Order: sequence, then structure tokens, then C-alpha cells
Amino acid sequence: SVPSVNQSRGKTPPAKASSKEGLEDFIGGNLLNKIGIGILIIGIGIFVKYAIDKDWIGPVGRVMIGLLSGGILLGVAHWLRKAYAAFSSVLLGGGIAVLYFSVAIAFHEYELIGQSAAFALMCGITGAAVFFSIAYNRQVIAVLALLGSFATPFMVSKGDGNWVVLFSYILIVNVGMLVLAWFREWKLVRILGYALTLLLFGGWMLREYAQHNGVVPTGSMVFGTLYFLTFFMTTLAYRVRKQQAADSFTYVSLISNTIFYYASSMLVLYQLQDGVYMGIFTAAMAVFHFSFILPLRKMLKVNDHIQTLLVGMVLSFVTLAIPIQLKGNYITLFWAIEAILVLYMAQ
Repeated sequence: SVPSVNQSRGKTPPAKASSKEGLEDFIGGNLLNKIGIGILIIGIGIFVKYAIDKDWIGPVGRVMIGLLSGGILLGVAHWLRKAYAAFSSVLLGGGIAVLYFSVAIAFHEYELIGQSAAFALMCGITGAAVFFSIAYNRQVIAVLALLGSFATPFMVSKGDGNWVVLFSYILIVNVGMLVLAWFREWKLVRILGYALTLLLFGGWMLREYAQHNGVVPTGSMVFGTLYFLTFFMTTLAYRVRKQQAADSFTYVSLISNTIFYYASSMLVLYQLQDGVYMGIFTAAMAVFHFSFILPLRKMLKVNDHIQTLLVGMVLSFVTLAIPIQLKGNYITLFWAIEAILVLYMAQ
């Protein structure tokens, strides 16, 4: 029998039909759904605005509408999470944002709830967002949770300037990011958390230094130490759990975290008894990094050079501690001893 034209040409016609069906499915089952949801949301928004303008809805009703709308968006996002992954992430992020601002309006604009209640509600929203980000494996949700958590203290602030409460809250947020880093390797989340913490904490220290003639509260070193330890563990958490070798991003994170912590601590120690503790602190930094060399070598069973980085940090801090703490011929003597030890280690 003679093969037909379609048979001789393989499966070209079915491929065209499949392409046509895919376009129809996209328009009918995807694009129109998104347009319909968008029109529905816009229509609801117009109606609510009209009702508010006509005083049909009071402050309590307005806040409840906001909370209900946020909850509906979360529900729809959960319903569409498998069929439309990207779109459900957008809806989930919008629902989280609506909840944040509904609580903020209830506190600031209408004074329906107190500061403690508003703070607790926003912490709950942040915790829920972190849970959703892990459960759905969506980095964008974690980013929204992080941005919302850093915006929370400013949305519920009364302008009293209590830095202890602020930085305690930021510490809790960073511990949450540490837990998240144990389960997911989301570099953007780590970068944002680190950058926002550095911006808030570093900016506050520089402002205090400028306003009080070089005097920075000594208590700031406590928070600086806790932030340093948290980010140190956050950088290594996922690598240790998955037994992965460190990449360049890990090296840069460890080095920058150490540099900023050392600089901020020296700024505080410089004002204590003419800096008598600066050399001791520098030596303590060397001891800290040295204490992690062998444990990381056992935990990271892959071929990793992070131990070499830690050795370099140890040598750097030891070299700095000698001229900072000692004077005269003692500096030369200890540098000579260090040179012999480095030569022995290299061999």
C-alpha cells in the first residue's frame, strides 16, 4: 500500500493541532481566568470605595472588609497553587500585603486595636507567610514575608524611639530567616535580610555616633554580636544540612559579616577606657573562627575550602591583635613567632 501524505511526513499535522489546542487552552483556561479575577477584584474595590464614600460602612466594617479580602485572596491562591503556580504566588503575596495594611490601618487610622495587639497580629501574618513559603516552595512569598516583617515595627510605631525593642524584634526576624535557611537555599532572602539589618542597625549606630559626639550605647554591641552569630549560622546552615561545598556567595557572606561586625564592635570598644579591650576583642575573634575549623571539617564531608578561609581570618585577626594590644619590641617578637607558626602550617 502507498503511504499517505500525512504518514510520509510524520506527525506534523497532529503537532499543529496540538499547538492550536494549547493556544486555545491558554486563552480559555488561563488568560480569561486571570482577566476575570482581575475584573472581579476591581469591581469589588469600586463598590467598597463607593460604600465608604456614602458612609454605608464604618471603620470596623472597613477593617473587616480588608481582612476578609486578604483571607479570600489567600484561599484562592491555595486553590490555584497546582494549576497556576506563578499566579497563585502573586495572589498569595497580595493577600499578605492586604492583611498587613488592614492591621496597620486598624491601629493607626481608626485606633481600633492597641500597639501590642497590632504587633502580635503582624508577627502572626509574618509567621504564616514563612510557613506558606516553605510549604509551597516559593521564594517570592518568603521575600514578601521578610519585607513585611521589617516594615511591621514602623507601621505600628508611635515614635518613642525604643531601640532595644526594635532590635530585639529584628533579632527574632533574623532567627526566623535562619530557620528558613536550614530548609531552603534562597540567596535573595538572605541578601535582603542581611542588607535590611545592616541598613537599620548600621544607620542607627552612625546616627548615634554623630549626635552624641562619638559615643555609641555599649548595649549595641550585644545586638551586634547576636546578629553576627545569626548570620554566621544562616550562611552555613543549608550547606551543612545538604553536605554541599561552599560557593563564592558563601565566602563573600562570611567575610562581609565578619568585617561589619568587627568594625561596629571596635567603634563601641574605642570609647571604653581608651580602647584597652580592642586588642583582646580582636584576639577573641581569632579564637572564634579557629574554633569552627575542625567542626566544619567534620560536618562538611565534601571537598571544601571554607577551612582555608577560616584559617586566613584567624591569621588576620592575630596579626591585627598584636599591634593593637602590644607596644614596642613585643610587637616584633610576637610577629616573628607568628611567622614561624604560619610557615609550619604551610608545610
